Amino acid sequence: MLALPHLGYFRARQRFFRFELPAVRDDVDYLRRRYFDNRAAVNLTVSDHTRKRHVETILGLFRYRLCALDERLLLEAHARQAARISSRPVYVLRELVDLLRRERVMLPGFTILQNMVRAALAFERKRLAGALEGLIEGFEAQWGGLRRSRSGCSVRGDRDGIDASDGARHSHDHSRR
Repeated sequence: MLALPHLGYFRARQRFFRFELPAVRDDVDYLRRRYFDNRAAVNLTVSDHTRKRHVETILGLFRYRLCALDERLLLEAHARQAARISSRPVYVLRELVDLLRRERVMLPGFTILQNMVRAALAFERKRLAGALEGLIEGFEAQWGGLRRSRSGCSVRGDRDGIDASDGARHSHDHSRR
């Protein structure tokens, strides 16, 4: 009898829940009235072994599989790709849930998904920081002749031999004409 609530909850949420009879009494009563001619259920407790068999059977019926190591590696790679598109955690999470549903993989626990999202966003921040640092170092190497003067920025050793501050004065004088 308890396989039916598991079946219904899995169909709705693609997850399995541990529950006690008092918590799902209304659902069990509905199922009993609807499918079992209102017969009383004798014993609704199941062993862990029986529950595991229920889970395997329900997964097979819906052609789903558990989230194993291969699926977690796929999720991590997909989370990194999603983090490149958006830095919003909810976006990355939704992308992971959509992938799991498309691939017919049972949703892992929320903490597992939360840690994957957090790791993907941290990886993307480090990747972007490294890329920016590389750009800044390249810019500084290319424009190493820039130096600060008292009046602002000046160029040392440019082609015309004109100080940038002189050019600013000339353009200022030119605007007065």
